Amino acid sequence: MTLSLFDAEGEPETITRTFKPGADIARETHNEHLRNLGTLAIEPDGSAYRVIFTNVSWRLAEGEEVEYTPVGFGGRVAVREVQVRADRYPVFNLMDRAVKQTGLTRPTINAIFRRMRDDQKQRLLENPEGFATVFIGEVRSALADHITARLEFLPDEGAPPYDLGEIFPPKRSFPQKELLEAGPRGLYNLVQKDSDVEKHYVDAIRQEGDAIVFYFKFPPGFKVHLPAIIGNYNPDWGVARVDRAGRTEVRTFVHETKGTTELSKLQFPNERRKILCAQKFFAVIGVTYLTIDPKKVSGWWEPVTEQSQIE
Repeated sequence: MTLSLFDAEGEPETITRTFKPGADIARETHNEHLRNLGTLAIEPDGSAYRVIFTNVSWRLAEGEEVEYTPVGFGGRVAVREVQVRADRYPVFNLMDRAVKQTGLTRPTINAIFRRMRDDQKQRLLENPEGFATVFIGEVRSALADHITARLEFLPDEGAPPYDLGEIFPPKRSFPQKELLEAGPRGLYNLVQKDSDVEKHYVDAIRQEGDAIVFYFKFPPGFKVHLPAIIGNYNPDWGVARVDRAGRTEVRTFVHETKGTTELSKLQFPNERRKILCAQKFFAVIGVTYLTIDPKKVSGWWEPVTEQSQIE
């Protein structure tokens, strides 16, 4: 509904908002000049509806308007005229929106909403858009954690999902900046760094000398496919290393360089989820997967205990 309040000079103040049936208009707008209207009700009129007011005889259909002169207050007419127009606005539908953005069923979303405290539900009426953003975000986050904890991978003996010749061509072009010399064990002669953490990593790998068979940075086109709510994962580094004890066995590693090995300290929850999924994925195909801190990199090739799980 739109309310236009005209002062003694004819200047309007416009109030546009949605009122629920039973709303006390003066109280909700904090304007005593609207107390003539009383409370609001809705009545059916064929296939449409009309807005009615308890203190007056108006019955306004959509788009209709009426004007009235409010009573004076203390001999001073602050508002000379009020214009009321019945407008219809789209009804905010939290359930449909949540179903669409989470993939959960309507009964599930409804059950989650019903278990919320009454004071939390009240925020939907006070700020529908803000409530929906937080509500759907929290549901998606809980769903992503649930899937991450229960996701399993099975080996597939079929054709690889990638054309390795395209992902690792004989020659690669790099941007002119942020390049490092990869050294004799790099898959390419140059490697691109995206942070100082990665520079420390390259320095640490090069210090391993002949123990490294080769290493490379995974190109953006290489993805571990994960559920959409988590997002596909692009690993950081691949390494093949000979055991230092003199054995000729070559061990393969995938390294994630985040500057910390404590997953709870990662800035974004989805980073943690992707890493936890990657641990499972690479374990199935027999590749050791580690999150490492390049500043504390010594001994990374040794067997390690399972890294942090979701808290």
